[in-house]
Amino acid sequence: MANPTETAYRAWPMFFGWLTVSFLWMVGIASILSIGVLILVLAGLGTWYMLRQPRYQLGLAGLISLGSAPFFLKARMNGPAQGTVLRSNGGGGVIGGHYSNPWPWVAVGVAVIIGSVVVFVVTTRRRD
Repeated sequence: MANPTETAYRAWPMFFGWLTVSFLWMVGIASILSIGVLILVLAGLGTWYMLRQPRYQLGLAGLISLGSAPFFLKARMNGPAQGTVLRSNGGGGVIGGHYSNPWPWVAVGVAVIIGSVVVFVVTTRRRD
């Protein structure tokens, strides 16, 4: 039987390994028209490496945590302020848009990250 301390020690690197692999896949697909092909090769090699580990399933919850990225992106792209923002376009006209509060998007992103860590801890805890 494996030592519980050794299992916990091996589990966290697997979590961050899967997190890194999922990040490489996301960036590779997003930048496919430029450097994405090279990044996809690295993502494929990283996936191959992670799957060859003896207990690769330990850190699969790390794949979930990257699901928070779209929520943080939406919060960042939300605009300069909340509410209706109008500004001159320099040609005598006015442009603008309605922007929502970015904090609910940040809260959902943080909840996804915390949820993935909770799933990881629950699935890797020692069962007696």
